[in-house]
Amino acid sequence: MATSHSSATSTTPSRNGNRRVTSPDTTSCTSQAPVVTPPKRRPHHIYQPAKNSLYDIFEQHCGTALFVRPICWTDLHAQLLGVKWEELPPCDTPQPTISPATPPSPGHLNPSNTIITLNNALAYILLPDPMHPILTSNAVKTALMTLWPKAF
Repeated sequence: MATSHSSATSTTPSRNGNRRVTSPDTTSCTSQAPVVTPPKRRPHHIYQPAKNSLYDIFEQHCGTALFVRPICWTDLHAQLLGVKWEELPPCDTPQPTISPATPPSPGHLNPSNTIITLNNALAYILLPDPMHPILTSNAVKTALMTLWPKAF
């Protein structure tokens, strides 16, 4: 006598993450692979950055390489940020008055390590042709750290 088996299937949760496995209600002679359905995804929220913010500028120019070595400003950075660089006239005043009757201060004769470090950093910043942009950046950092140690 032949018996018939129901071919109805039920959906049961799996312990394998959020996936759901469909398996037969009854066992048949042939084994079937379970059908795996992908988990439901949440709708993607589109974030709208503030107009002309850095995030907005990065989004507008997402295919452009804005990080280039050596780390320094490029014309593209200035253009995207709306920055205009102006060369100012040299600052040569006030100048110390030279008086032959006044002896030099003790700091001039025997400067401290802090004064020497600051002097070297400022001298490197003022070089007409610096050797490398990273060295100039390090000199600026040294000068700022010397003048404002708590800020850095």
